[in-house]
Amino acid sequence: MLMRVLQAPTHFLVIPKVRGNLAGLSGAQPSDEGTLGHLLIVAGQVANQEGLDSGYRVVINDGV
Repeated sequence: MLMRVLQAPTHFLVIPKVRGNLAGLSGAQPSDEGTLGHLLIVAGQVANQEGLDSGYRVVINDGV
């Protein structure tokens, strides 16, 4: 069994409701700029709502 130790007490996912043909960051096109930028803005808003005033880390996985 694989055990993972979480490095921070707060974790959340930001997933777009509408993403067109964007299935992964490696396939992003210039037309996806608005969606990708919006995801980062929302991540910052959620971090603020969660009281993460001293900073936070954004991790983007692409693929499996």
